[in-house]
Amino acid sequence: MKRAFCLIMAFLAALLFAGCSGSYEPLPTDPTPSDPSGPSGPSGPSGPSGSEDTEAHFTVSLVAGGRRYVPSIEMSAIWTGTDGSKYTAAFDRNGRATMKETATGSFNVTLTALPAGYSYDCNSYIATDSNKEVTIQLVNCFSVAVSGNEPAVLGATTLSIGNVYRATFQSADDRIWFLLDPCDFVTWCPVAEDKVTPILKGYIGNAAGGFYNAESEKTIEGGGPSGSYTKNIAFSWGNDDMGSLSFFVMQANSEKGYPVEVDFSISSPTGLSGGGGSSGGKATVGDPTLLQVIQPAGTFRYAYRDTGRVCKSDRFKLFPRGVTDSAGHQGDDYWHFYDAATDTYGAMLFAMITQNCEILDTPLTGDMIRPNAYGKDYKDFLKEYAKYCNTDGAHPLTEELRVFLQGYAVGERYFNDGNGWAELMRLQSSEEDQWLFCVGYYGE
Repeated sequence: MKRAFCLIMAFLAALLFAGCSGSYEPLPTDPTPSDPSGPSGPSGPSGPSGSEDTEAHFTVSLVAGGRRYVPSIEMSAIWTGTDGSKYTAAFDRNGRATMKETATGSFNVTLTALPAGYSYDCNSYIATDSNKEVTIQLVNCFSVAVSGNEPAVLGATTLSIGNVYRATFQSADDRIWFLLDPCDFVTWCPVAEDKVTPILKGYIGNAAGGFYNAESEKTIEGGGPSGSYTKNIAFSWGNDDMGSLSFFVMQANSEKGYPVEVDFSISSPTGLSGGGGSSGGKATVGDPTLLQVIQPAGTFRYAYRDTGRVCKSDRFKLFPRGVTDSAGHQGDDYWHFYDAATDTYGAMLFAMITQNCEILDTPLTGDMIRPNAYGKDYKDFLKEYAKYCNTDGAHPLTEELRVFLQGYAVGERYFNDGNGWAELMRLQSSEEDQWLFCVGYYGE
């Protein structure tokens, strides 16, 4: 009887497992929707499983609060090339956007939408052929109310260092006003879109007394990543004339209509006398293929010497790869002389990095220099460029190098209403042309 029972059980087991040959595959499950108020998603490696070779594609992942973020809203990544080309891909259920098209070059990476309460530095993420995987850091963003058209110190919001804020303007007349302590201030209007420009004015104010001095008005312009229309604001102040400003009024001009949003970051002050260090991390080289030693014939000459020691940038233009001028010259992603009337590019521009320039008795890579801009430390960035400087200490001027020079000159107040260090050395510049303080070219 016992033997018969065992035979029956064996027969039932054979029937039960007859359809289970091969490997076990669990049923797919939907990922837990992300909470817009905080980070979510699995903490393991991002990217879809399977045999697809994602290394051959440009990809974008998101991080929030130190963890991979899987968006719960429809959003896509946009790759904008230096030649104006655009590629778009939606984020999948694993929190990754993958460009399916075959493309090469350097691309600014942006997002089509953001989860509520988040922002990111839309001008700092660059994808290249040697760096195809980009991870975008989402940060908490706080709203600042548009107060109307009549600024008043009483009731003005005091913005805190270490935060990112967003103002939504319904018209060109809308304004926000706020109080600030000395800090690094950077606006994040997308240069790839090139449709919005912030306007910022600072005043000497007294929060306790509730008044500000209208005659102390200082218009704060440029200094940050810029396009043809968008001119982001970036400044860093320590114990100079900026330190006396405490009350600020912001507006926004737009070529795409209204409403428009302006996000901006406030961090601890950097600069020569500002202390505090760089709270925005370390800047890195965007496209290593542009690092190369070039030694043209002739003698190095500072560009401002041609214009009476006045920095003027209207003679120059970035020559993007993939662009051909009327003379048949091919773009190389460096800055050159440019003749708009004939659409021709001329001599390449160079920045003096590892040797003293005319207004400084130490190179930009020297121990006495703190190369901070936009809340970031550019020391390692400059070290990479320094490896490829020619015998004069100069490197061809890339766009990212120009952006650094502009932010650094503004932050150090080299041009400061006649009292800046460069001005004391008989050099003059408008706000947007300060990057030319150490830039020149080779000629006979």
